[in-house]
Amino acid sequence: MLANLTVTGPRYGPVGPDALPSAFRRTVAAERRPTLAEAREDLERAMVRDALGRHRSVARAAGELGVTRQGLSKLMARLQIDRFNPARERPVQVLSR
Repeated sequence: MLANLTVTGPRYGPVGPDALPSAFRRTVAAERRPTLAEAREDLERAMVRDALGRHRSVARAAGELGVTRQGLSKLMARLQIDRFNPARERPVQVLSR
């Protein structure tokens, strides 16, 4: 089902959710957009997994990504990416004292 919607807003500047009918406002308010940090982490994770999936070698994947092997290893640890199975996240290790 297609519908048309006309919104009257300010002549200049952004049109916010307040300009929408109330039924639409609830939907817009309910959506959560990722933060810049979350979006960056998702992109890094996807790129690292993709490179590791193609090369199966940390050194070659690092070269493609433009980072050092050590840098990629640290990135993989931060993103919890398993070196031998990049599609799966590494389990979090609990250190006992």
